[in-house]
Amino acid sequence: MLATGLALERGWAINLGGGMHHASASHGMGWCPFDDIVLAVRRVRRAAGRRLVVLFIDMDAHQGNGVERDKLHLPVEDLHIIDFYNARIFPLDDEVKPAIDIAVELRSGAEDDEILGRLQAVLAVAATTLPRPDLVMYNAGTDVLAGDPLGRLGMSAAGVVQRDEIVWRWCRDVARAPVVMTLSGGYTRESAGVITASIQNLFEKFNLAKDIAVGGASSDSRATG
Repeated sequence: MLATGLALERGWAINLGGGMHHASASHGMGWCPFDDIVLAVRRVRRAAGRRLVVLFIDMDAHQGNGVERDKLHLPVEDLHIIDFYNARIFPLDDEVKPAIDIAVELRSGAEDDEILGRLQAVLAVAATTLPRPDLVMYNAGTDVLAGDPLGRLGMSAAGVVQRDEIVWRWCRDVARAPVVMTLSGGYTRESAGVITASIQNLFEKFNLAKDIAVGGASSDSRATG
């Protein structure tokens, strides 16, 4: 919730522990005790006094079924979802798939070229078919790495760094919306190092240290660099 508020205030934020996308309002699931994504959306909407249009981009290897369940059953309006996931692994939740605006079902072992190519194509479609968001919530799971026993995809460390940069650049240049990034799943020893490399890359490419040095940008600013 704090990271989401900071993103609206400063243009961006990164939360190291968020992205519990399997939990819903009714129950926890898959190591996720509560749906922090929807809780954050509801909190910032209450603080803003209006129904912000939110785009949830879920790049974790698993379907974000908890967020999708809450979108359908609470319901949560003006929440749009792009979900990339390995279609052959947990949670296999067909019931909530109607909540997904753009679903990208990946095969086990999918590698950088396939995933990044489809990401670029999907973001181009989203720019013309979905409402322009007031906020992007980006779930940047590293369980997409090759060798992850739960994600079963085949991305390289460099591919994950590039993936994150693609999403942030789209948020800045196309959607022109603030972004809050959560780290979600990642079950290999390599995940921490890849996350570090990606955040370092984002700081360099988007000049994020400037925002921290001046104590944050104005409330209507966007990440720049």
